[in-house]
Amino acid sequence: MSKVKVVLYCCVGKGPEDPFYGDRGVIFHELQRESGAELDFVSFGQGALQGDSEERFIEECSNAEIVIVDAWNYPMGESGEDAQESMAQIVRRVLQRNPGARAFALLMESHYKVAVHQYAEPIQDYASQEVVLAIKTCVGKDSHPDILVFDDSAIHRRAARDQLSENFNVVTVQTYDQAEALIQQGRFKIVLMDLFVLASDKAQGPKGQRFVGQEMPITPFLMLLALKNGAEKIGLLTDAGHHDHPASACIDAFGSQPFNIGGARVVLSNRDITYAGEIRVKDWKSLLAKLD
Repeated sequence: MSKVKVVLYCCVGKGPEDPFYGDRGVIFHELQRESGAELDFVSFGQGALQGDSEERFIEECSNAEIVIVDAWNYPMGESGEDAQESMAQIVRRVLQRNPGARAFALLMESHYKVAVHQYAEPIQDYASQEVVLAIKTCVGKDSHPDILVFDDSAIHRRAARDQLSENFNVVTVQTYDQAEALIQQGRFKIVLMDLFVLASDKAQGPKGQRFVGQEMPITPFLMLLALKNGAEKIGLLTDAGHHDHPASACIDAFGSQPFNIGGARVVLSNRDITYAGEIRVKDWKSLLAKLD
């Protein structure tokens, strides 16, 4: 495979020439050594992302596999919660432009989440094992089939990567708009998804705004979109029991068993649940096995 592109923003760094955060700095060498991959590493620093520097950063991320950022961004006149929200919106723009990218953001003071973690996975340092594993996944993608997993829970996205990465190039997304954009590319022949996800603000006027950000059972529309765009295996999995919501109860009629629509294999399930240690997670591997 060609180089894996990694874009890093560190507000205290000095940009490409920084000996620690720069294009050939300590972080670059550590990630390259630990992952065994050849990296196209691009570093941003020397202050806040704003104006031209923000646009350059987003442009550079448009074809990156991995994006790593600070928990906050400090444009002129912003501080505290405003700075945290600023970084969240930058990462949101990055993922709108490049929905297949894996985004990571430092935890504030190394232990708690802030606004950017709505869109980026939390890490404790720039060269964390989560980033290394993501790079390794990119390296293996030429020999593995692609699979798209859409879930707004970080726990269930991680479970998908843990369960499926040995045999698949797993791309996980957390918003409806990201999933929609990737499905419309027609690249994914296997698509798995949650049932209850946060409603998008796309095309919503004053009446529709009251639904934005609410968990709603709207992914059956994505199942149809996947069918339209050539997906061959489509699975829907919820961890909500049939006593917990009418939409989950509707799945009972399908018996969590696969069926065919045209040339595609489809399954809807509210039963495929397992444990990662003591944490209850979705059993994506079991769901996928039903589609064979």
